[in-house]
Amino acid sequence: MVENPFSCEECSDRDAVFWVYERYEADDGVGAVEAEVPLCRECIEGVGPDKLENAYANYEFRIEPVAEAFGMSTL
Repeated sequence: MVENPFSCEECSDRDAVFWVYERYEADDGVGAVEAEVPLCRECIEGVGPDKLENAYANYEFRIEPVAEAFGMSTL
């Protein structure tokens, strides 16, 4: 079994089981910002897009499982 190396960034008590990823336009309007945060099952509740006001053509928001939390390894 693969060990999960990620702790929840919100509470840091538990292992993360999801990655929350958001890409949005920088506040100065030049370039993109990418934010990636690992969260546990409890802290993922109610999570949604945080920077919709900075959405642009390549805006992206997604929640993905942490592979190691489910016994898989990341390539």
